[in-house]
Amino acid sequence: MAKPPISSVQLDLRISKQDLEPKKYWEEIGYGSFATVYKAYCKKHNGFVAVKELFKEYRDVQQKEIDKLVQLSTHIHVVGIKGVDPDRNLIIMEYCSYSLSKLRKTLGKTYIPWPRCLLYATNHEWG
Repeated sequence: MAKPPISSVQLDLRISKQDLEPKKYWEEIGYGSFATVYKAYCKKHNGFVAVKELFKEYRDVQQKEIDKLVQLSTHIHVVGIKGVDPDRNLIIMEYCSYSLSKLRKTLGKTYIPWPRCLLYATNHEWG
């Protein structure tokens, strides 16, 4: 059986403006060359999510990134995609209350075995 086209997958991932709390409550948690990332509450998923807001000049990057995230969404080392709002250039992903760089600084290592990483992350609140 052939894989469904990405556009049909996106229909299941669509997030509306009403699903997310108002932007004035979002907390900026990161930024890069293509986007700013916020922590926001999502009513549809009943919890916090990471909202990646792509800069308008990089709108063409959005579809490529969504395609990659959907393909990799079941990989244990990739943050899962929870939704998209193409009208507002948003990609909604799982929210992690910790970062790998913070974990490395805390544990003082450049390589951290996943079992130890998960144990440490679940026993400490960094959010």
